[in-house]
Amino acid sequence: MDTRSIKRLPRWAGLFVAMAVASVLAASFQKASADPGRDFTFEKPGAERSAQQAPIPVAFTIGSPDRGDTPLNRKRLQLDAIPDAVIGAFKPNTHLKVCYPTLSNAPSFNNAKYVRHYRPFVIARGRVVLATAPVNDACMSSGFGPRFGRIHKGVDFSARKHSPIHAAAPGTVMEAGWARGYGKMIVIDHGHGVFTRYAHLNRIERGIKPGAKLSFGEVVGTMGNTGNSTGVHLHYEVLTGTWGPRKAYGLAAHNPLDLPAYTPARTTVTLTINTSAAPSIAR
Repeated sequence: MDTRSIKRLPRWAGLFVAMAVASVLAASFQKASADPGRDFTFEKPGAERSAQQAPIPVAFTIGSPDRGDTPLNRKRLQLDAIPDAVIGAFKPNTHLKVCYPTLSNAPSFNNAKYVRHYRPFVIARGRVVLATAPVNDACMSSGFGPRFGRIHKGVDFSARKHSPIHAAAPGTVMEAGWARGYGKMIVIDHGHGVFTRYAHLNRIERGIKPGAKLSFGEVVGTMGNTGNSTGVHLHYEVLTGTWGPRKAYGLAAHNPLDLPAYTPARTTVTLTINTSAAPSIAR
């Protein structure tokens, strides 16, 4: 076919080719978006990364309703009995990546650098439900355990500076301010001898001071590089023990990734609700 025959192609043929190319590109984009190996750094947070609902005292989950013409339908509702947790706006990412394969004390991860068997919620001392990572869209930059000849008593998460840091569970602020090595940091008491520490913060939110009561997921500060830190990150500790004169220094540290995964106890009840007047009940 010469150039003159190309010029004689009808306009609809060019439109058809353009649509075909657009379809191929859209399919490729959709496949890439669904690929769990994509790097969070270049990906706008999506629902699939934040699908895990925060722990709540009683969660209503709609079962399969009986179909019928009557406005009164019987629905089976599952009630989650979740100890020491309240609802919050914070929805932790369901996946976690390591920042680089040579990460010290790294957990097991796949070829795409995603942590295997990661669970966004864990339970400490069988009573307190905690977010495994109290920051979203971050990667793990250092694990728990021996590092540089000493024990690293927390897990480090790296993200953009000023990324919001959330309370891992409801609790009471025990410390908030500057501490040697930790920089700007916060310690929260979650009850039952469970505490969490958030260090190297850029800023501590207004009102976060000793005695302040916090709900699950409440923003307590932003990620920074204060104290003994070599880059922007959050140093996160899960601590247990009895608060005493040594404060958080007298508590035992635990690797949050080694704590038991949170699994709610479930009971099932049958309720009758007016579906024509009541809004749908969603988790």
